[in-house]
Amino acid sequence: MFESIWNFLTSVPFWELALIFFSKIIEVAIGTMRIILISKGYKKPGSILAFFEVLLWIFVASTVIMGMTDAPLKGIIYALGFAIGVYIGSIIENKVAVGKILIHVISSKETSMDIISVLRQSGHGVTSLDAHGKDSDRVVLMIF
Repeated sequence: MFESIWNFLTSVPFWELALIFFSKIIEVAIGTMRIILISKGYKKPGSILAFFEVLLWIFVASTVIMGMTDAPLKGIIYALGFAIGVYIGSIIENKVAVGKILIHVISSKETSMDIISVLRQSGHGVTSLDAHGKDSDRVVLMIF
């Protein structure tokens, strides 16, 4: 029994498994960034990433599929690389923080200066515009 487990684990060279694993992580992380870039309107960088994503996929998937019957460990490593690639892609997206969020706040003139002061002290960009509401003057805050 121990011998059959050992044969299963050593049926593929370690370097080949590492190549499949890390290539899949990179491919999925690229795919995550591609989806985010395209959804934010960055079509050209997203298209460039798509090229490299598919290029990696073709070579890695074909390597795994061609040797799946001889070495099913390749499929397991491929799936593990996919899962970790999704996780790493989400971490990269959080670090890169593609795009900005704009929040509009409509406030009374009295409280707007306090809000502006607190937000700017904490490092947020704030633009204020004078506005006229139904019953009183207001300030529109655009917070980045």
